[in-house]
Amino acid sequence: MKSTTHPRPYLVYYAYTGLWSFNATSGLWILYLLHCHWTLFEVGLAESGFHIISFLANVPTGAVADRFGRRTSIAAGLGIGSVMPLATFLLAPVSVPWGILSISLGALSWTFIGGADEALLYDLAKAEGQSGHYADIYGRAMGLSLSSQAAAIALGGLLAASGQWLWPYALTMATSFLALFAVWRLQPGTRILPPGAPRKHSLTATMRQGLQLARSDRRIMGLVALGAVIDTIATTSGLYAQAMLKHKGAALIIITAVLSASTLLAAASSVLGGRLARRHRRRRFSSQLALYGTALASIGLFPLTGAASAYLSSIAIDSSMTPLYETLLAEAAPDDYRATILSLTDTGFSLGMILFFPFTGYLMGRGLWIEFYILSGLIPMAVALRIWAGGWKSEATKTHPPHNAN
Repeated sequence: MKSTTHPRPYLVYYAYTGLWSFNATSGLWILYLLHCHWTLFEVGLAESGFHIISFLANVPTGAVADRFGRRTSIAAGLGIGSVMPLATFLLAPVSVPWGILSISLGALSWTFIGGADEALLYDLAKAEGQSGHYADIYGRAMGLSLSSQAAAIALGGLLAASGQWLWPYALTMATSFLALFAVWRLQPGTRILPPGAPRKHSLTATMRQGLQLARSDRRIMGLVALGAVIDTIATTSGLYAQAMLKHKGAALIIITAVLSASTLLAAASSVLGGRLARRHRRRRFSSQLALYGTALASIGLFPLTGAASAYLSSIAIDSSMTPLYETLLAEAAPDDYRATILSLTDTGFSLGMILFFPFTGYLMGRGLWIEFYILSGLIPMAVALRIWAGGWKSEATKTHPPHNAN
């Protein structure tokens, strides 16, 4: 392994990550829709629409990244992401259907970026001879992303609390546009396209071959299914945390403060999780899943202070698990089809959100907060028991460095 690396590719990637993650609407978009007199069920329909588009587009856009380049795919996503937040701001007060449509089409930004940026970072790590330390590299990138998001949430909350709902949306549009310039400074020579990528194949062939490779590997499919389930639970809990804290009596400024603190905590936890990811993988992962389920169940049972503490704990545990999970999947995926395979987790996640998110809104609209959080907590607990019982047996669970480390 190289003892030193040229910092520039990572610095440019970190600049892109910081700008793209500075989304000043991420902590208040549900509150804005409620401000526009939407019901929680309508909010759930909007999120489902987002994930219907995501479900349909994730694998094709992942194949775009494998066929035409990670940078091209990310640039397309950033272009869409610079327009759709402002469209949502303008349409949501006028019409619920048009607001749902704008939120749904915003999923294309996420799908073009989703698998591509992780595949790009893994390509950079391999080019620098550091693929064996990818979990640590990914943890640092995620920590930066979450720190930027925390600052954006805090600023967006302050602007919204003063009645300036426009500025968080305009600011998000601007930072997405700036991120496009940052990512385009990554040079093609730094493995924006994987070596030996099948450029002669059509987009359909790239997508088909990536799916065939995934289906033939039980390790990949198991990891994809696990990631989809946990991401669905974590995202649903996180998005409805805004409404949950409000339900338990928190003011707007307190809600945004808790969300901002949770994001900073997630940033620190992801860095720590990345540093620890190479040791005792199976035991660490199963224990974290059990603790995560316990924290989720506690959110529904406790009043405001206890619920906020349990929510913060769930965020920290989930974030510490992510670098290990992403490393296992990135290691298992072949270079030429990595973005396509990484997009499968997002596809499963989107299917889960299509089904689970409006159901959650229905439960919460009827005051069944406790039932939702207990159900959410039982699922990761059951997965942890399965792993403890020996249900996670694969090459990826070994505790030595990955075989492709240089």
